[in-house]
Amino acid sequence: MLYLIAAALGVALDQAVKAYIRAQLAVGESMPFLPGVLRLTHFENSGAAFSMLSGGWARWLLAALSLVCVAGLIVLILKKTFPHPAAQWSLAAIASGAAGNLIDRVWQGTVTDMFQTEFMNFAVFNVADCFVVCGGIALCLWLLLHWKDKPDDAAV
Repeated sequence: MLYLIAAALGVALDQAVKAYIRAQLAVGESMPFLPGVLRLTHFENSGAAFSMLSGGWARWLLAALSLVCVAGLIVLILKKTFPHPAAQWSLAAIASGAAGNLIDRVWQGTVTDMFQTEFMNFAVFNVADCFVVCGGIALCLWLLLHWKDKPDDAAV
């Protein structure tokens, strides 16, 4: 249950930052955040990562896929499929980010992005994206380093 509460808090943080950006900056407007590193730039993304699948029908496809993923992640957390706390935290982070962007897609029609790197040309991203990427990397590392192969049933 702790992991689901943490995921809900992550969604709340993501939505609060997005609401702040929508209230403070017009779409396309920018302001310094961490000089030389990040700017806050209000961008509305109607697609997925790097604006892939932008367009009307893709919104609902992406929303449906996100809903299935969030539901699946919640099931993995509740069933403790990966019982180690590091894996559970990783799943909670991924679920939090996916849910945050799902809320935007359904209620706003687009996903609000705001972090723009100044030191390299990269896509504008948001708090939810950070949760998905960091959680995904952490889960992959955990799986690579700690997940033990189950014995092959055929060999028994």
